[in-house]
Amino acid sequence: MLLWLTVAVTIYASCANIEENEFLHMGPSNSTKIMGVVIDSWAKWYTVSVLAFVKTGMNEFIGDSIGPWVINTIQDEKTKMLPYSKRVCILIVEMYTVYSHVMAVFGLALMLSQIDFLIVRVMADMIVTAYSLNRFMANKTVDAKYKELDEECEKCVPEKQTEE
Repeated sequence: MLLWLTVAVTIYASCANIEENEFLHMGPSNSTKIMGVVIDSWAKWYTVSVLAFVKTGMNEFIGDSIGPWVINTIQDEKTKMLPYSKRVCILIVEMYTVYSHVMAVFGLALMLSQIDFLIVRVMADMIVTAYSLNRFMANKTVDAKYKELDEECEKCVPEKQTEE
């Protein structure tokens, strides 16, 4: 996956004229538009960056919460008891669907505007994903055969040098 990412980015970078490419621009610019709004000042840029970070974080948190709930509670044939009425379950899933589609429009506009907003979204996604995965894994143990692999990997990482 990382190899393919490197290849794709390298090919794009070699074909792109970095000086003239509006997508690779960072910061406010008269050419940066998000859904028709020109992001031409630092105040607008910071506002969009904060909104992008929060929006992405909320999307990931909501998706990490509702997605597994739908699969494990509503769709799992082994689960015989619902935590809410069937009407409420359908309402939750339908509201999530509408929310997802509306947020996808904003997300697409942000991702296609310029690279710094893409970087903000990736950072927010990584932070929330790490948080939610750690919450899901908090009460789980690692199989002994994988613990040995972890210990082998730790031997490969050089120890931190302490100043004496």
